[in-house]
Amino acid sequence: AGAEAGGGGPPSLLRVGAVLDPGEAPRLVDLGPDAGDAAACRAFRRFWGARAELRKFKDGRIAEACVWEGVPPAERPALPARAAAFALGRHLGA
Repeated sequence: AGAEAGGGGPPSLLRVGAVLDPGEAPRLVDLGPDAGDAAACRAFRRFWGARAELRKFKDGRIAEACVWEGVPPAERPALPARAAAFALGRHLGA
């Protein structure tokens, strides 16, 4: 019953948790949909904005990707938190 619900009190706090695969979490490139799936590519780009880019991979696949360049190895375990902060900032202004 925070201010949004008309209760006049402070906004409510929402906590979100995630279970991550430790082998996948520190990746610098998050693979998105194949270039041939136009609707999925549009949705991916709407979600990631300037972070999204179309890339061609070594195996010949062309797909959307979210790239986290310039992150030193010691900071890569924090990439999921960085991605979450980016998404929240982009979509919720947080």
